[in-house]
Amino acid sequence: MQVVLVGFMGVGKTTIGRILAKELGLPFMDMDRELVNRIGMPIKDLFEQSGEEAFRLEETKLLAELRSYEGVISTGGGIATRPENVELLLQFETVVFLHASFSVVNYRINKNKRRARPLAEGDVGELKKLFFDRKVSYEKVATFRQNTNHKPLKKITAEIREKLQGQEC
Repeated sequence: MQVVLVGFMGVGKTTIGRILAKELGLPFMDMDRELVNRIGMPIKDLFEQSGEEAFRLEETKLLAELRSYEGVISTGGGIATRPENVELLLQFETVVFLHASFSVVNYRINKNKRRARPLAEGDVGELKKLFFDRKVSYEKVATFRQNTNHKPLKKITAEIREKLQGQEC
């Protein structure tokens, strides 16, 4: 089984992915963490040294490698911004679009400043525009949507498991 989680930063892809993988008895892959290991530096440093495009190229290479991965994959928030990645994501068994309101996402990002999020460091207006621009791309690749607004993690993963079971029928 392949379950790929997409969505904006702060919607809970990594946290929900870990729990969901455990509940399903599947391995878990955090693409951002794997990319940090491969490039040997934090993503923020790669953005500063080589630009966002260099990071996106590495991200696309990894996504292509993961097409045969059996497990739960947490993607980065910008995964669906490149046409190549949209094509790749459409080849996976299940892509879940995790979404939350902008106010919830903005709160989570600001609450969790210790995590380096290069694109979240600018103006809140720019972040909001990015949030709504990316939503269109997530919708394109999603098998189904899952709201993460003000819900306990166990409830979110239970709802995802229920939708996954519905797909198998």
